[in-house]
Amino acid sequence: MKKFKSILLIIAVLFTAKSAFAQDGNRKIGVGLQSSFPLYGISAKVGINDQIMAQAIVAPFGASSGDVGYSINFYGARGIYRFTDPDRSAVPYAFAGAGLIRSTFEYGSTSTSANLLGWSIGAGVEFFPNFLDNMGASLELGYGSMSVGTGDIAIRSMTYGFGLHYYFN
Repeated sequence: MKKFKSILLIIAVLFTAKSAFAQDGNRKIGVGLQSSFPLYGISAKVGINDQIMAQAIVAPFGASSGDVGYSINFYGARGIYRFTDPDRSAVPYAFAGAGLIRSTFEYGSTSTSANLLGWSIGAGVEFFPNFLDNMGASLELGYGSMSVGTGDIAIRSMTYGFGLHYYFN
């Protein structure tokens, strides 16, 4: 419930801020929510130029199970390449990123934690509805991998993601 309230608060701030800033069409600075199933959290995007963006993601709201006490959190960054002009209503892009995955398992009085390195690549489309000039919603498909243990073993899978970002300029 605490996670849900945090997400609602972030969305409320983003929609409130929408009326305070004018859109100049560049979409260079954005904040919002980003998810790559099963992880989700807050995100900031900064445009290097019209085609290249840097994105930082902090996902402390990762997958968890209250019965067992298992949680996954993610902290990372990625580069985004936009294939078209960012002024369009649909902007296709490709991304590549890396980060730290924090895994914690608790059972009774026993607790085990591990830091895993991971990376991902993929593509998506960000949509900018005409009635919400500064808001963008993205859908993406990717491929990711994370090391397990000493790095000799890796878990690889398809990733499915979405994002909701407010752009300040």
